[in-house]
Amino acid sequence: MTFFYTIRGKFLLNLIVGIISLLISIATAYFISLSSIHNIMMNDVVSTAKSLQATLEFVATNNQDAYKNTILKEKLGSLQIGKTG
Repeated sequence: MTFFYTIRGKFLLNLIVGIISLLISIATAYFISLSSIHNIMMNDVVSTAKSLQATLEFVATNNQDAYKNTILKEKLGSLQIGKTG
């Protein structure tokens, strides 16, 4: 136990505790950012799906045969979900 009373012992102890706390901070930040990215992606997909549903309901109420229109098919086929940034 006299090792922790010397300057070298205190330095090594502080160094080890500092490295461990740095690794814990990095791991915590990584998992928080991973969770945030997942939430952003889910919100993006949900908002795109809701807007697409509202648009299709509007088109369906105005024109019952809109699904036969090739322009509408091309527009729906060109949608990209989750590619916002």
